[in-house]
Amino acid sequence: MERLFLSLLESRKADLELQEKHGHISSSDLAEKNIVVWLSTRDAILDAIKTTSRGSPTAQANCVLSLASLALCLHKYVTDLSADLFKASQDRTEYIGHSHWMAMTFDTILSFVDPAHVPKGNIHSICHQVLIIHIKFT
Repeated sequence: MERLFLSLLESRKADLELQEKHGHISSSDLAEKNIVVWLSTRDAILDAIKTTSRGSPTAQANCVLSLASLALCLHKYVTDLSADLFKASQDRTEYIGHSHWMAMTFDTILSFVDPAHVPKGNIHSICHQVLIIHIKFT
């Protein structure tokens, strides 16, 4: 997952630089988008996980493992970010903040593993079939 995240991150950065080179975005837009590029990468991977989770129970279990792996990868990435860059990325309203996203992720994983777990907030919309089965039996 770490290789996927880093390679997708680099490809998004290269795409932004190419857009700036061709005049599609300005230098200030490039700087703004580079601040939050890791958040858009995170959301793109999460969307792929959500799409895949609509398959068989085996696919759903793999998606939960992928979600946990993505959370670990993001934790490692965020610890390497400078404090200024992290704060600047958290001030953007178009993305869910990292702390809130991690809380949602942990609640999602715990809801999958323990049917008695009551999430403290929203959860990611993966594995609906499994969660509905747990709710019916509890």
